[in-house]
Amino acid sequence: MSSARDKWAKAEGAILVTRPEPGATDLARQLAERSRLSVFKAPLAKTEPAPFTPPDPTRFDALLITSPRAVEAAAHYANLPVYAVGGASAKAARAAGLTVLAEGPGRIGDQLAALIPPGTRLLHFCGETVATDPAPLLEPRGVNYRRVVTYRSAPVASPPEDLRRFFAAPGPHYVTFLSARVAETFTSLTLAEASAGALPPLTALCLSPRVEEAAKTTGRFAKTCSQGQPEPERFVDFALSRCT
Repeated sequence: MSSARDKWAKAEGAILVTRPEPGATDLARQLAERSRLSVFKAPLAKTEPAPFTPPDPTRFDALLITSPRAVEAAAHYANLPVYAVGGASAKAARAAGLTVLAEGPGRIGDQLAALIPPGTRLLHFCGETVATDPAPLLEPRGVNYRRVVTYRSAPVASPPEDLRRFFAAPGPHYVTFLSARVAETFTSLTLAEASAGALPPLTALCLSPRVEEAAKTTGRFAKTCSQGQPEPERFVDFALSRCT
């Protein structure tokens, strides 16, 4: 059986997955399957339900799902069809027994908004923080839009074991960030290593310019880069294109 040292000898660097579950496992799997990087999974946030009062489903014509994490709440509205932001949300909605009317390109923008007919009474289940607010795109098109927060992310209290293993692995070292809040959490959890000068040179691979800006302000990274648009479904392609 190969040792960790043997595996690292064949690897072309190390990459850290910081997003919360359930997305962390899938992202780590894709990175491992499509690269020779040593992949470390250290979710720096936990997704938890947010209390909310379920709206009356008879007041809406359809649901907007922009994250698989919102599907649990949406499953109670099986009579309403779904507009999904992209493939991952559509897949999760179908698995929960929901009917997907249309699937967007993987991000909130004009292409997604164009799928929703004027006059639609749209209920959007989402997280506490949204990267892009759909309201300015939908309301001018005559869509009656309402957002309901059904989940939120809370930072972890202590560094996951894989975080230290990642630092000890041969580089180059890449850290993936899909949210600005997680980039800020990374700062607090690496204070001891930074103070001791024990951090290797790090490259931050960020979902969007907003997330990259948050990573830059931490002062932890030798280099940062981001996608031009926040497109989670294309993030693996983007990340691997920068791991050179």
